[in-house]
Amino acid sequence: MSHRSILAFVILLAFLIPVAAYSQQDGQERSTFTSEDGLLTFSYPAGWAFLDSYDDLFLFPYVVLAPSEEMVERVAYGELEPGDQVIYVYLLPEALLEMFDAKVELPESATPGELAALVAELSWVEMGEGEAFELGEAEDIEVSEGITLGAITFRRGADEGILFVRDLGDGLLGLTPAAASLGEFDDTLRQTAQEIAASVEFTGTTEALLKEIMGPLDLETEPPDSD
Repeated sequence: MSHRSILAFVILLAFLIPVAAYSQQDGQERSTFTSEDGLLTFSYPAGWAFLDSYDDLFLFPYVVLAPSEEMVERVAYGELEPGDQVIYVYLLPEALLEMFDAKVELPESATPGELAALVAELSWVEMGEGEAFELGEAEDIEVSEGITLGAITFRRGADEGILFVRDLGDGLLGLTPAAASLGEFDDTLRQTAQEIAASVEFTGTTEALLKEIMGPLDLETEPPDSD
């Protein structure tokens, strides 16, 4: 999956600074991303490498993670090669879906799985580049009391993987897609992505985040009138 294909996945963001942490639940040592403003955090396996998207090519920051520094450099700016694994973390204000596609209407009662299917269909199918694409059945996964993730598997071109979606409240979604080459996406990568998705927390306001995204684009922050 190319860097630009992942970006087509939605225009969205996250920020970061790693701090050591430890998971008592599974005994695995973990690290924690904490944004410079302290608003965003999520945990990931200690020893994994990361890159943010603050560069001259793209307006919207996000986090890309892989098991090694060499791998994260390669997958962030090119196609996946055999043996590569990649996980992304985005924050998506729901209002963006309505701004960029007037046909999108998010029902208030939508389940996490339904949200995952909607985001995947909008981002990959409608914004795709003509590659062979296939979506699996969306599902809801109750990780713990109060945390339910939406999940949907996908195959695109020479890659396959899964998208996890978490409703963070206040009109904000946390998106965590993970991918590997066809035939190489396994339960370990899926579980790693699920744990990252379940740990995403954002304590800022969606309104402020949306204004930060819209500012560089010089767009209005209110959804367009449906009339």
